[in-house]
Amino acid sequence: MVASDKTRRIEETARAIQERWGITALRKLDAVPSPEDVSCISTQYAALDRTLGIGGIPRGRITEIAGRPTSGMGTLALRIIASAQAGGDMGVYMDCVRTFDPEYAALCGVRLDRLLICRPKDHELGLNIAFDLIGSGGVGVLVFDLGAEALRGVASNAISRLLPVLAQSPCAFIFLSWAERNTDADPGEGISQHATLRLKIEKERWLHRRQDVRGYRARVTVLKNKLAPLGRSVEITISLQRGTP
Repeated sequence: MVASDKTRRIEETARAIQERWGITALRKLDAVPSPEDVSCISTQYAALDRTLGIGGIPRGRITEIAGRPTSGMGTLALRIIASAQAGGDMGVYMDCVRTFDPEYAALCGVRLDRLLICRPKDHELGLNIAFDLIGSGGVGVLVFDLGAEALRGVASNAISRLLPVLAQSPCAFIFLSWAERNTDADPGEGISQHATLRLKIEKERWLHRRQDVRGYRARVTVLKNKLAPLGRSVEITISLQRGTP
C-alpha cells in the first residue's frame, strides 16, 4: 500500500472517530488549541483569571472546584454564572444537595430569570438532564453541586457519554465537590480523569469593618490544568456585599 493510501485511510478513520466522540477525542499534537484560542468565562477575579492562564473557566470542558462548606466554593461558582449571564448566556444549577439560596445568588449578581434550577433525585438523573440541556446548545454554564458524595459506577460512565456533547457546546461544566478529606485527591471518582481544570479553594481569614464582617480571604490553588501551568495559587476576596466580587 502506498503512503497516500495509508494517509487517506487513517484520516477517514480519524474523522469517523471525531464525528462519534467529539474533536477532542483524537487530534494531532499540532492541532491542540493554544490557551489564547480557548473560549472561557471570567471568574470576575482578575488575579484568578490570570493564574488560570486562559482568562477564566474553559467552555466545552469540565472544571472541578473542591472545598469545604463555606470555603467560598459556591460563591465562586455563582460569580462565574453571573459572568456568563452578563455575556448573554443561560445558566443551570444542579442542586443535588438542596442548598441553593436564591437570595444569596442574587447578592452575587446572578439573574434568577436567566437561571434554571434542577433538583434531581440522584446524580445519575442529574447527569442525564445535563446531557439534554448541554446538547441543546443553549446553556453557557452548568454548575453541578455534588455535595460530599463521590460519583461512582453508572454516574461515572455518564460523564464519559457527556464529554463529546460538551466538547461541541459553548457550555462550561463545573462540578462542586465538598472536600471532607484531602482535596488533592479525587473527591469524585470519574471527575479527575476528565476534568481540564481542578481547583481547590480554602478560607484563610475573615475581613472586618468595625464590628461587621464584610467578607473573607480565600486561597485558590490550581491542582490540574491541561491548558496552562498548574500548581499555582492566588488569594481572592469573597465579599458579602451585593455586586462586589
